[in-house]
Amino acid sequence: VTAPAPPPDARATRDRLLRRVLTAAGLSEAVTFGFIEAKAAEAFAAATGRQDVAIANPLSAKFDTLRSSLLPGLVAAVAHNRRHGRRDVRLFEIGTRFAASGETRGVAVAWTGSGAQEHWSGGAREVDFFDVKGVVEIVGHALVVPMRFEPARQPFLVPGQTASVVTWTGALIGVMGQVSPAVADARGLPRQDPVFVAELNLDRVDRARAATNDATRPLPRHPFVIRYVSIVVPDILPEEIIRG
Repeated sequence: VTAPAPPPDARATRDRLLRRVLTAAGLSEAVTFGFIEAKAAEAFAAATGRQDVAIANPLSAKFDTLRSSLLPGLVAAVAHNRRHGRRDVRLFEIGTRFAASGETRGVAVAWTGSGAQEHWSGGAREVDFFDVKGVVEIVGHALVVPMRFEPARQPFLVPGQTASVVTWTGALIGVMGQVSPAVADARGLPRQDPVFVAELNLDRVDRARAATNDATRPLPRHPFVIRYVSIVVPDILPEEIIRG
């Protein structure tokens, strides 16, 4: 008797979708080590809020800790590219993070250099907070997870350029912002180069995924109407409050 093939792993399907979406957004995939240096792990430990796991018999001091975040390896990859003359670096990684409580899957982004492709119609500009925010929103849209961003503070990120990524129900699923100059310098990056990063917990994202309905719906009976409205609001008012 031939047994039917098992259904595909939903996580593998999700990861393939993310690779396709992030590559289309202009990022390149990086694959970094799951073993990292304890000093590097400590700098980014706040990204996950989990305690790092030391390796009992490490091969060297550079690989003595299991990573609890994807950011140390990804920032190191950016630094490696910068040392070899690559100014514009846009990387992402999908991988496993480790902690005493178990493993989780995550996706992380690191971006430095130009914020857009060079074009004859305009000059180049540096990447900023909203470029990386846009990448996170692309991920949320692809995974059907409504997200919002709240001001936050992280020891490895620049104050005022840091945000927590939460679902509409308030569940924390990630963090994003600009790497602080001190951390960037310690990782071998030029202090004057702004480096923006983001990291999402894919396990929490899966639990927050909105239910989708693929059933067909009848076309509306009346044509849609577009109205343009201009309002004046304080510049510190979050977008989601304006949108309601």
